[in-house]
Amino acid sequence: MTTRRITVTLPEELVATAEHAVAAGHASSVSAYIADAAEVGRAHAPFADLMPKTSATKPVGVWLAGVMRGKRQRAARSSVV
Repeated sequence: MTTRRITVTLPEELVATAEHAVAAGHASSVSAYIADAAEVGRAHAPFADLMPKTSATKPVGVWLAGVMRGKRQRAARSSVV
């Protein structure tokens, strides 16, 4: 996959969540964490009506952070032998 560097502005809470995921070894970088989040958003596009309807960043960010936490928790459970 080809990548391209972009600049985004995120609420501090999401930055802290991404940095925590990296520090805990759940993501290789903040960029990788955000790319995973974007992929989850794209994968759930058919279910866009389930996303909060708002123009404010924080509610959508909170929703997306919850999605990512669930994804990470499911991955952790499935890797336990």
